[in-house]
Amino acid sequence: MRGWGFMERELQPAEVLARWQHALLAKDNVVAVGLGYKTRGGRSTYLPAIVVYVTRKVPLRHLAPRQRIPPRLEGIPTDVVEVGEVRALAAGASCPEDRGEKR
Repeated sequence: MRGWGFMERELQPAEVLARWQHALLAKDNVVAVGLGYKTRGGRSTYLPAIVVYVTRKVPLRHLAPRQRIPPRLEGIPTDVVEVGEVRALAAGASCPEDRGEKR
């Protein structure tokens, strides 16, 4: 029954992300997804959101409809964040001893 708040279960962002993460990661420009807060103008709104990390933000008019990130997923806001190219480092690459260096 819609409209009765005590009868409806509030959707949790983590549950929604779990259902959508594979579809989001299948998009060409998406490199990661997670939970965070929606930002506007570089400032946090403190509104929980599904954060979609992309190599490069592209204007909607240049994206095929299937490549677009919807503004909301099951009522949870999304936020698209440009992070550039993501590369995995080899295990231990950040440890000076593993690179043969002394501290």
